[in-house]
Amino acid sequence: MVSDAEILKLLERRDRVAFNGLYENYAPLLYGWIGDFTEDKSIACNLLEKSFVDIWHSIKFYNPDYITLFAWLLRITMNNCLKILGLPSKSLSKNFNAFRYYHMEQ
Repeated sequence: MVSDAEILKLLERRDRVAFNGLYENYAPLLYGWIGDFTEDKSIACNLLEKSFVDIWHSIKFYNPDYITLFAWLLRITMNNCLKILGLPSKSLSKNFNAFRYYHMEQ
C-alpha cells in the first residue's frame, strides 16, 4: 500500500498510476459507505465512479493542512450521494459519524 504522501506528490504531476493507487487504497471504503445509502449495485458503482472523476479534477484544490485525505475523499462522495440520490443532508450525518469512528479505529 502506497502512502498518502507519496500518492499526493505524484498526483500533483497528474500521474495516472498514482491515481490508480489512490483508487485501490480508498475505493473499497467509499463503496462500502455508498452501500449504506443504496442497495442498487449499479447506482453505487456509478456514484463511486463519479466521485473518483470529481477527485481527479479537484485534486489540485486538496489542502492536507486543512483536512485529511480520507475525509476529503469522503466529503466528495457524500456530496455526490446528496445530489444523485436526492438525500437530505441529515441522512448522511449518522452514517458519516459511524464511518469516521470505524476509520479512526483502523
